[in-house]
Amino acid sequence: MPLVTTGIAAWAPGVSLEQGQVLRGPDGDLIRRTAAGGAAAGFWGSAEQVKYARIQRGSFTVNVKHHGAAGDGSTDDSAAFARAMGALLGTVNVSAFPTSGSQVSKFCLEIPPGEYLITQPGALLNAASGARFTGLAIRGAGQDVTRIRFAPTDPGPTGSAYLAVNNDKASILQIEGITFSCSVANASFMQSISNGISNYSFRDCRWEGSWRWGFRLTGTNTNSEFTWSKCMVSGSWTSFLSIPSEAEGGNDQFLNYDFFTCSVFLTAGDFVDLQMGGNVNIWGGSYTFGGDGSTVQRLLSLRGNVHGSGVCRALVAGARLEIKHALSQAVYSEWNGGSILFTSVDMAALAPYVPASTVTAEFRHSAGPGPNIAWQSCSLMGQHKYAVSNSGGAYPRVATYRNCDMYQHAHGADMIVYDEAGTITSRGAYPQITFDGCRTMQPNGNQYAVDCTLNWDAASNATSGRERILQLSDSYGPPTAGGSWTVQLPLGAVISKVVFDRPSSGGGYAGTSWSYVITDGASTSVATYSPGSPWNAGFHSEIAAWRKLDTSAKRTLTLTATGITANEPTANLARVLVYYIT
Repeated sequence: MPLVTTGIAAWAPGVSLEQGQVLRGPDGDLIRRTAAGGAAAGFWGSAEQVKYARIQRGSFTVNVKHHGAAGDGSTDDSAAFARAMGALLGTVNVSAFPTSGSQVSKFCLEIPPGEYLITQPGALLNAASGARFTGLAIRGAGQDVTRIRFAPTDPGPTGSAYLAVNNDKASILQIEGITFSCSVANASFMQSISNGISNYSFRDCRWEGSWRWGFRLTGTNTNSEFTWSKCMVSGSWTSFLSIPSEAEGGNDQFLNYDFFTCSVFLTAGDFVDLQMGGNVNIWGGSYTFGGDGSTVQRLLSLRGNVHGSGVCRALVAGARLEIKHALSQAVYSEWNGGSILFTSVDMAALAPYVPASTVTAEFRHSAGPGPNIAWQSCSLMGQHKYAVSNSGGAYPRVATYRNCDMYQHAHGADMIVYDEAGTITSRGAYPQITFDGCRTMQPNGNQYAVDCTLNWDAASNATSGRERILQLSDSYGPPTAGGSWTVQLPLGAVISKVVFDRPSSGGGYAGTSWSYVITDGASTSVATYSPGSPWNAGFHSEIAAWRKLDTSAKRTLTLTATGITANEPTANLARVLVYYIT
């Protein structure tokens, strides 16, 4: 028969029950006394707890409202949250893995719909004493349905006021379905101090307002395996995820941070700031940096040039970035090794509104080969800066752009900026930068294919430049009489020869007074072909034209046709080919 639950009294301190008597426990569960004993001053976490057995429960939860939380937006619920969390932390049992020394939590902290005002740091979580344990869940009813407003009365001068503190106690921590807001710029969301704890997950959460840090990670080991899924972040921050320098408590043992389909709009600060640790992944989502342009904002700030092996790796895949001002960047890196990959990332939506000289990616290293940098199938704007402060030695330094569209520059060479730090003037220290299958997509409608390698002739241990072929024509072939066609080759490329070719055909222009002329941007002749034979009779000529394109004028080539008055038959297109090394 089902248990009758109506009319059952609630347990309270001082209540004494006979063995076998049933009452309602402090979390709403029904309990039955299983051992004799007197009244108790407390329940959860006390010796009295072991004398009761739960006989019915709706869920494995500790509800903050059962511990006095009002959730009305004006009542200070700090004490109620502390009581509820105390009740939850009092339910841990010995782990199934006794050699680990950990314990296992049996409950979840439930926060029903409402707005909860918290003024005391640590009220949401203050795991600072006792044994380590695993399995802590904090659940609200959904973003903006359950809201926690953190308004500490004394945040401290250095952001020492945290809504949640995990001092090396809780692993496998889960928080979901809550909006967190704050308007105290020195306050922070969570401090995680780890000498071996890991595995945090946050789902369907939102952080808004003004904060110092979202997550500040310190300690000596682990503090790893953090996941944010379908979360939103907005407002002003120093940084959302922060791992400080080793001197401030950071460590290279902190690894593996994943963001899945998150929506981020920051008016100040960085999203991820890693001075130690690494292995960060951003999968999908939208990231906007909409500050007033007075300070730098970065999606990834990868600082520090001395790191442990296997630490320096960053991936951004399938995300959309909005660069709204000239001091916002997709990535800033000081890493001396590792890998940085952007793939299928769109960051060019605001290209018409932000200066083309905006440095949207910056790579600085002081020793070693630097990171292996790759951009694949991305839409790019602004310039990418490569800076070094040493001579490079024998290190091969590489960066690759593959199948990318560039929206503000006529060529890959225009998008790349080299910055020499200190007294370094050797081009050998700069990376070999390869563009493969890329295109320019300029607002004026001019589009060029970009297929080249920059700095191939000077970078340390660079592979030799590849010979490439450019066809000087539009979709109808080379221009006819009075027409011209202009292209730009990579700065630093070397032209080796020019080929004029057309198969024999009965169609087309039959005259003999015709010529092709190629000039550069300074009107200097590069190659001329005028054989004096009928154009439709066909021709083939290879003209040596060794020429280094070391200025903007030299790299700009214009093909002009004279004397050809008939349109070219599409089946017999003439070809003007420029062979160049880059």
